Amino acid sequence: MNTREWLSVAPFHRASMHVRKRAKCADGMTISIQASEGHYCRPRINFALAYLAVEVGFPSEEPPSSWDEYRDGPASDVWGYVPVELVDAWLAEHGGIVGPKETEESGR
Repeated sequence: MNTREWLSVAPFHRASMHVRKRAKCADGMTISIQASEGHYCRPRINFALAYLAVEVGFPSEEPPSSWDEYRDGPASDVWGYVPVELVDAWLAEHGGIVGPKETEESGR
């Protein structure tokens, strides 16, 4: 499953905040992929038909260095306005999304 497919089916962790559960890839890597009016995404609206860029956070593995320009700060675990194509390429390296992470700890 790629980014757009995940955003269309991902269960919400906190529905009132439009926070989706963490995605789990085939190789076990987990990552938060978010898109809503309260996230760093394009378009910055709730339930867009297609997002061009998304907010990514708290990955269980460090994203590629090509993502450095999207990092929210030097020590941040959040990357904003990451083009969907970059996210999809990285997800493909991990076998794609297979579903939500089974447990949630502190939203991570």
